[in-house]
Amino acid sequence: MNAIDPRDLMVGAYVMYEGQPFKVDDISLVQGVSLSAGYNFICDVSFARLQPIPITPEWLERLGYTERAALGGMKYTPSQGEAEVYYYRSKDSYRLLICSEQIALTSVHHLQVLVWHTERVALTLPNGQSH
Repeated sequence: MNAIDPRDLMVGAYVMYEGQPFKVDDISLVQGVSLSAGYNFICDVSFARLQPIPITPEWLERLGYTERAALGGMKYTPSQGEAEVYYYRSKDSYRLLICSEQIALTSVHHLQVLVWHTERVALTLPNGQSH
């Protein structure tokens, strides 16, 4: 996967840094981002060193989605909000359903940003769950 465009980030989004998932705590377009994972806190990471986290059933579950069978794939229902995620086996892709429109998802932070901007629901990991 390619590096992350800083315009696609928001505080609270999850990204990969050096092969580990981290949460974005602060964004500075000049200095980069500050990240955290449990007690591990890192400042001023350049955007070029961040990688997106691929969407998987495990990440959807961690973000509060429940898996159900659907025609041609799987349907993931959120614990908050209404934006459902569909996985289509034939296309090998995840799509977010918002206002009767399906949007192809590229990563965990992409899902988080879309749900926040359309529903004002923050998809985060439960307290105590490690990143």
